[in-house]
Amino acid sequence: MLKTEGLKKFRCKRRSIVNQNTAKLRREWEREFRNFDWKRTPLRFSDECSIQLGSGSDGEWCFRYPHEKWDREMIEEHSTSRPRAQIV
Repeated sequence: MLKTEGLKKFRCKRRSIVNQNTAKLRREWEREFRNFDWKRTPLRFSDECSIQLGSGSDGEWCFRYPHEKWDREMIEEHSTSRPRAQIV
């Protein structure tokens, strides 16, 4: 019945909280590298990452119309801060 109404099942979308300062820094970075030739210049990006047991397993499903998938009201914001961990 939902399919006939045009509703589809999606994983609920989540994104990091972006405050005014972070948004400003991202915009400045974008302006600086807007005309950068990414194909002709060799680049290396490095970033630390962590792996958490069971992360991502709590994903929720929801039913929405396809055009609503990325609507701002439909996206849950979450903090990227993590509790302290000891590296061994």
